[in-house]
Amino acid sequence: MLEAAVGTGRLLVPILQAGLHVEGIDSSAEMLTYCRRNCTVAGVEATLHCGALETMDLRHRYAAIVISLGSFMLLSGPGEATAALDRMRRHLLPGGWLFLDADAPGVHAESPDRHESRRVVQCPDGATIVLVDAPLGDDATDGIERRDGRVVAREVQDLHLRRYDHDELRDLLTGAGFVNIDACGDYAEETPVATARTWLCFSGQRQGGSA
Repeated sequence: MLEAAVGTGRLLVPILQAGLHVEGIDSSAEMLTYCRRNCTVAGVEATLHCGALETMDLRHRYAAIVISLGSFMLLSGPGEATAALDRMRRHLLPGGWLFLDADAPGVHAESPDRHESRRVVQCPDGATIVLVDAPLGDDATDGIERRDGRVVAREVQDLHLRRYDHDELRDLLTGAGFVNIDACGDYAEETPVATARTWLCFSGQRQGGSA
């Protein structure tokens, strides 16, 4: 299995702890450093690759590829999403599966009283990261890491996200050659995409063959 855009290893670590073989790839060397650190803290060892999804060329082929937590939406440049899907399909074994998610429509719909949202992440080493998500025109995403009540690091990122509706994502997967495409809402098979509150969750399969 390959986890794309591993970030700090929030998904990678529990999969490794479950005894499954999984590798990770991320275009950010800094995020890979965080991931390695968190793997060490958790007592697991990960095989990690530094590279962009749209140009990746790894030695192995995988039974499954997972790109989670909205990371697919970071592929916002012209042709980036199409190129990444093609690369991921080529890195799957025949019959292998791709799993990805994106924000459900309306999650970030503007309203008169919406200026920003905040999410607090507690790290294994005791630090707290506060993620502030603000629309264009306000402050960019602001990560503040606290330890013992003190702010020890702050990072501001200008993130360009490409948002999709259900039909757009399905068309992208179909165009990239995936079959048996399915979708649900909020990581629950019984939740229709039309009632998804947070995530559109897609799966698609690679057909047999060597292309």
